[in-house]
Amino acid sequence: MSRLGQITLEWADGDYTFALKIKQLIELQELCDAGPPYILTRLQSGTWRVNDVRETIRIGLIGGGMASHEALKMVKRHVDDEPLAYNALVAQAVISAALFGAPEGAEDSPPEKPEADQQTSHYHAANSAGPHTSEPGSPQD
Repeated sequence: MSRLGQITLEWADGDYTFALKIKQLIELQELCDAGPPYILTRLQSGTWRVNDVRETIRIGLIGGGMASHEALKMVKRHVDDEPLAYNALVAQAVISAALFGAPEGAEDSPPEKPEADQQTSHYHAANSAGPHTSEPGSPQD
């Protein structure tokens, strides 16, 4: 797991590094009127708001090293002018990396675009970066 909370994903027209450090998480929290875990829950459940998607990606690009004016330009081009469902998966991966760390090899496995009939919550179930729990009755270490 990456302790830096950054993740590199194939998005838009190339590979981009996203990171939400404390400064970026505070800004995201203010813009979305919700804490980071709550934003992640909305992204996972499909009850997200536009700013949950848009601002997570924009601020994540800035945290990953992109100039703010470039990040805004990218978001206008690849979020505002595109269907939001795929970008909701990207935002989910970005905020998951910030909260839990990026899984090993995250650079090699970007979120897949959902089929028209798939829900975003299916992505989370298969690719959750969150903590894992033991099944009932499993021995504990």
